[in-house]
Amino acid sequence: MKSSTKHFFTIFFFALVFFTLTVCANAANERESNDSINSANSISVNEHVYGSVESWGNDYFKFTLSTDGYLNITYNQEASDNTSIFVSVELLDINNKTLNTMSIRRTAETTTSSNVGLPAGTYYIGLSNSHHQYDYEYDFIVNFVSASDWEKEHNDSIANSTSIKPNQTYYGCLRIHDKDVYDFTISQNGTVCLTINHEYYDSTSTMGYARIFTYDGTEQNKLYEYKVKLNSQTSTTLKLGLPAGKYFFEFESDSRSYERPYNFKVYYAAADNWEITPNYKLTDATAVQIGKTYNGSLYGIEDDHYSFTIDKNSTLKVTFNHKYTDSASTFAYIEIMSYDGSSETLLNEFSSKCNNKTTSSSVSLPAGQYYIVISKASAENAEYNFMIEYTTNAVVSPDSTGVSNKENEAESNTPTHTNHDESITPNNGISDIEINHEEQSNTTTRHNGNSISNSNNNNKNTVEIPISAIVALVAVVIIAAGGAVIFLIIKKQKNN
Repeated sequence: MKSSTKHFFTIFFFALVFFTLTVCANAANERESNDSINSANSISVNEHVYGSVESWGNDYFKFTLSTDGYLNITYNQEASDNTSIFVSVELLDINNKTLNTMSIRRTAETTTSSNVGLPAGTYYIGLSNSHHQYDYEYDFIVNFVSASDWEKEHNDSIANSTSIKPNQTYYGCLRIHDKDVYDFTISQNGTVCLTINHEYYDSTSTMGYARIFTYDGTEQNKLYEYKVKLNSQTSTTLKLGLPAGKYFFEFESDSRSYERPYNFKVYYAAADNWEITPNYKLTDATAVQIGKTYNGSLYGIEDDHYSFTIDKNSTLKVTFNHKYTDSASTFAYIEIMSYDGSSETLLNEFSSKCNNKTTSSSVSLPAGQYYIVISKASAENAEYNFMIEYTTNAVVSPDSTGVSNKENEAESNTPTHTNHDESITPNNGISDIEINHEEQSNTTTRHNGNSISNSNNNNKNTVEIPISAIVALVAVVIIAAGGAVIFLIIKKQKNN
């Protein structure tokens, strides 16, 4: 009996020791004094921490993450009827910069913070008691999950941006007065489209502003911006045609917003038939080829510019397409222009209606480089496509009759005025009459203020009249005069 009893207590003792070791392995107790970062207690993630914070006191804890991931903090306490906030829990980085703050009310038994994406490193937890009378006991745990698809705070600037890969989903949390910045690289020209998803909130207010931009080391060049509404669970940008390179996506919270988790994806596809943004000026025009369909998108107040070259005199046809909209308003304006390096000349223009999916126009042009400018009218955040086609104008050489086909020669609409200046000069015993005149031209002004100037030609045309013709004319005059004199003499004698 004594042996059985002794055996029982032995088993119970070892079981108690095992249980105690197991509990201690998953829990830690505060060790005073830990009222500053420099004296913070070291803890491990995913373990309970027990302690008591004195009135107007602070407790600090330190932990290290060996991998990238995300975490949240769960705080437990004994609840009371007091609705005041007595304890705040703050997550800090190694530079004592706040990453997240959670306010604890006495009425809540358990409070869990939002998720925070973090890179591997050392971090701190600070607990502050704002009550002047009571100490409060607490139990908290840092819940950490290793992950590579989360933002890495602090990523509130270009210098600290989180690097991401296109066509993968990433997660983040937008806080009050927060800004999350990401960078990505595309290896070939192609299209980029951004989609942001978040929990639905019954409000028309703005959650934040999404921007895509480039950075040259000193200045940002914004390519796209749009508002993300709280009551819109999914927000998608237009497709943007972009050249190979590095880009940034910035998500900035609205001042009225609260902590809002979100996820997003940058969709990318290589393509050689899209505009290359930015192409807002003739000097940045996207080069296109004849006979190939190109795509673009109208956004903001900027125009899209394209350049092309024809090597022969041609009749050009531009066909413009877009999505049908039940409206008689003008969708966009399409202009064909030339550019000499300093001034633009409008050669042809036409418009496309919202309820007319396809529109085209033709113009005859000599060989050279030209530009197509597409300007939005009522179109907003809309995609389009167009194609340039041409037919070469044939040039026929003079035939055996000596008549040439001038169908392909440029016709001048310039009115001319002729001034005559006659002079007689000797030339090897033959006098010629030389008639000179100047051709003057006017300037045609387009409706957009550009002008097309026609050259002023000071060409002298000479008409040669033989002297023999003049002599014959004089002889005729003399004979006629002599005859008249003889006639008068005879008539007088007869009367006498």
